[in-house]
Amino acid sequence: MAKQEGQLVKPTAATTRQGEVIPLAGGKVMTVQEFDAWLREANEAKAEPDVDPYMRILRQVLSATTPDEVLTPIEAIQARNLVGHALICQGFTLNESEYDVGSPMYAALHCVYIGLLPPQELELLNIKEPSPPLVQQPGQPQVEAGDEIVVTCGHKKVITQVVTLERLNAWPRNVVFVQRGRSKISGSPMLTLLKWGSEPANETG
Repeated sequence: MAKQEGQLVKPTAATTRQGEVIPLAGGKVMTVQEFDAWLREANEAKAEPDVDPYMRILRQVLSATTPDEVLTPIEAIQARNLVGHALICQGFTLNESEYDVGSPMYAALHCVYIGLLPPQELELLNIKEPSPPLVQQPGQPQVEAGDEIVVTCGHKKVITQVVTLERLNAWPRNVVFVQRGRSKISGSPMLTLLKWGSEPANETG
């Protein structure tokens, strides 16, 4: 495992996968296998179970006071369906992937859905092809502004970002998924997180 002065070397926000090597800060590199091990280590070191979005969903259901609240769904949505949509991320959990290819882990982000960003902000963030409104996407849950959702993403750049934000105690955080290029290996669009608008107050200090 790549270490520096006894500490785990973490990928920077600019981390990109190039073949079997991931470049790090200071000119160092980490193999894909080392990166996967780092993800597992980060998950094991995550000592705050309260950020698990699924546990929050269960608590919300259990705390419901009316039948309508009990039956109000909180859906999981794939990040690729929310490009250009404003979210307030309140935490996440890492989960083992069931697929044989790609990252061995994926992040489940616990978010408040805000909505598709206005044209001027999409232009500011250079988001040329945002995902359509959810109501126009077949099979997607019909959520409204203020609804709580779970967003799943297996992109290593995004996983690195949310793990780092967790270590910085940076929740809640205004985030938006954007597409930046395509994978040299699979050819699929690559996602990253950017900030939108003004940050919400962080009550945890």
